[in-house]
Amino acid sequence: MEINNTGIKKLSGSITSPKGYRATGSHIGIKERKKDLALIFSEVPAKAVGVFTTNVVKASSIIWNQNLIQNPNGVKAIVINSGNA
Repeated sequence: MEINNTGIKKLSGSITSPKGYRATGSHIGIKERKKDLALIFSEVPAKAVGVFTTNVVKASSIIWNQNLIQNPNGVKAIVINSGNA
């Protein structure tokens, strides 16, 4: 384990290395042959963060996620899709 100057601990391993995290990926047809959907689950609520467009025109999913990360109780799961913006 390594700690950088921001105080963030870098763990070796994978997304499931921290205690209480599970993850899975699947091919659902967004990409032709590769896994294109991921689910990351935390046994306890965790702080969610995001980087979003500054464009005035935003999809409803962007607005929903911007509101979601403001939840002081955190989130227990995120779903990530690949291949379409």
